[in-house]
Amino acid sequence: MRKFGIPALTLLLIAGVQFACKKSNSGNLDGTYQSNGAMSVGPLRMYVAGSVITDTSVTGPYGRRYTAGNLDPSMGFLPGAGTATMPFTYKVTINNLEGTIFFEGQAPVTVDIRHTPERLLLAARDSSAYSYNSPDDRCGQLLRRVTLDHSDSACYAMPVSSFSNSYCKYRDVFPLEVAGPALHVPTMMLAINSNGCGRRLINAWGRFDPAVAVTLQAGDTILVQERTLPLYEQ
Repeated sequence: MRKFGIPALTLLLIAGVQFACKKSNSGNLDGTYQSNGAMSVGPLRMYVAGSVITDTSVTGPYGRRYTAGNLDPSMGFLPGAGTATMPFTYKVTINNLEGTIFFEGQAPVTVDIRHTPERLLLAARDSSAYSYNSPDDRCGQLLRRVTLDHSDSACYAMPVSSFSNSYCKYRDVFPLEVAGPALHVPTMMLAINSNGCGRRLINAWGRFDPAVAVTLQAGDTILVQERTLPLYEQ
């Protein structure tokens, strides 16, 4: 998918409560919404086969493995729930059933907007094409399973090469929570490890699907921290 936060091959960029009084999910949401740098941070959770661990004495050491010394805190796991600063600006414009996502330093993304009873789903108008290395890799399988909102996709098998043996084309989907006077961007930090392989998501725009827990096998570990970035109407 298209990347937001830190460009990386494994980033998959791939939410809601009704507006009170002024807005409603079935009403007029037209306007421009922008982040102000603040974000809330949920607890660090570690999923393994058969259980989820929230004990900070266990999750903390794992989280620190993915946070270099002077790395911006927004780009690594934080030790506990609370607040943090997002140094990048997110902006979304909504005009009826279409809109535009602006992200600092990247080209605007035109989206078709789908309203659901619980949230908005912004589907990129243009398809994205990606090649996957080792699609049967266990970490790759889990990575494609961890996000809650998916778009339709078509994948084609290719001859095995040193670069890839699978090709997929799909539309990126960006969920938005609707809450009070703001739209909320759900993002997540995530690290997957399984018997020698590893994958990461850094500030991926998407919601974690806890149902992935039932698919975990011995040796699988998923470390996840969900965040919420408010976008205020301008």
